[in-house]
Amino acid sequence: MTGLVEKSEDFLTTIKEHPAVIQAFCVFLFIMFCVFSYQRAKKNFRNDMGKLNIDINNSEIKTRMYRNQKVVFIFMSLIIVMTSGIWYACNKVATDIEQKLSDEAAIENENNEVSEVQIFWDVEGTWAEEAVMYLAKKGIVSGIGDNMFGAENNITRAEFVTMLVRMLENEMNVSVDTEYTDGFNDVLSEKYYSQYLIKAKALGIASGYEGNIFKPDNTISRQDMFTFTERALNKLGQVEDNSEFDIYSFYSDAGSISNYAIPSIRNLTAAGIISGSDNLIRPLAFARRNEAAQMLYGVINSTVKNNLKGTNANENTTETNNSDIEDTDISIPAAQRISNFRSHISRVNSSSNLESETYGSTTYSYSPENVIDNDVSTCWCEGSGSYGEGEYITIYFDDLYTISELSLMNGLCTNEELYYKNSRLRDIKVVFSDGTSYDVECLDGWNNRNNVFSFGAGIETTSLTIIIQSVYEGNVYSDTCISEISVS
Repeated sequence: MTGLVEKSEDFLTTIKEHPAVIQAFCVFLFIMFCVFSYQRAKKNFRNDMGKLNIDINNSEIKTRMYRNQKVVFIFMSLIIVMTSGIWYACNKVATDIEQKLSDEAAIENENNEVSEVQIFWDVEGTWAEEAVMYLAKKGIVSGIGDNMFGAENNITRAEFVTMLVRMLENEMNVSVDTEYTDGFNDVLSEKYYSQYLIKAKALGIASGYEGNIFKPDNTISRQDMFTFTERALNKLGQVEDNSEFDIYSFYSDAGSISNYAIPSIRNLTAAGIISGSDNLIRPLAFARRNEAAQMLYGVINSTVKNNLKGTNANENTTETNNSDIEDTDISIPAAQRISNFRSHISRVNSSSNLESETYGSTTYSYSPENVIDNDVSTCWCEGSGSYGEGEYITIYFDDLYTISELSLMNGLCTNEELYYKNSRLRDIKVVFSDGTSYDVECLDGWNNRNNVFSFGAGIETTSLTIIIQSVYEGNVYSDTCISEISVS
């Protein structure tokens, strides 16, 4: 298969790199053929006229000749138009072959990390770029040809399940035994996704419709995408059934979720894997390729990645506490996830804060108290005049308070535009009153703005201090902001 792929890719590359030359050459050949045919016909016509002793200079004969010439020229024009059409069709077929070869090559290397990742121009600079590039490097996703990922394209049921199973195999080391599992009746064995669908069926992720059909080429709905994902994570013990979570108060359009999808969407939301947008989950909308990539990337971040390193200041040693502490990328607002701890706070201080600003009749405050007001449109903004390295904010409790989880809404979260205009936390130090501290790396990106850190059984403390060590720089302002801090 590798040799066939390489030869086919060489042929397609030649066509792709020189399309105008090849098209011009085809047109030239057709024109030469038509001219040759015309001249040959004209010569034969003159010879026939001579044999019949007919004067070709006769006006009536000339008129007929001119008419014949017009017919020939019209015929030639049609030939040229047809040539262009044939070229377009051939180019389309070449593109389809290229995509098929790409899929086959991806299957052949599905368990290997790609050494050179193709750059997709339609995701560069978009919110999905980081997710798509990471998944492409891991061999979980591939493009659609012409250096495009097809970010805004709807994704089919087969395409998403293929991505999901590749993620389980490549990132979570899931091994699937398909020996006793039959495929779906409407999935041909030669399709690149057939084995992935069988694996999904064996895992209990996808059961299909009545009659053992899967409808692989149908566009997948968002609720089905969530359902497949939750089933997979549930099998791995990564999400739990959370029947007490009130999904109807969380999403204003929860009433449109199909009954079979409610448990999956509820559990993913409670676990922080999904959060919707503007209190909407849009369950019946078709899922796009960039949305699917972003969600799978979020799953990897929340279940696989662990970037937290702990430091005990009393012992003056550094150790990694992977068993007790994990850094989780969650998009759920802190007020929905974290217990109300505000009644235990005595005061909030900071090393500095930006002075209040007035625009028209509205005054904007950047005081440290804004991080506990349960309002993501306000924030504490350090006032160092630079990026804020070394600045800190401290929350004091009225008595010993046990902290097992810290939720931090990173940046100014009023909206996405302001989020990127201002600087955000990158590396911070979390310090407790007994001197224990943890060096934490925050994730960046509008979809990663809420970072949640767990501290095992919990730490008893009378204060919580967050020290800025490095930042993700804003594209307009240097000021570094935190919108909300919650603990439980």
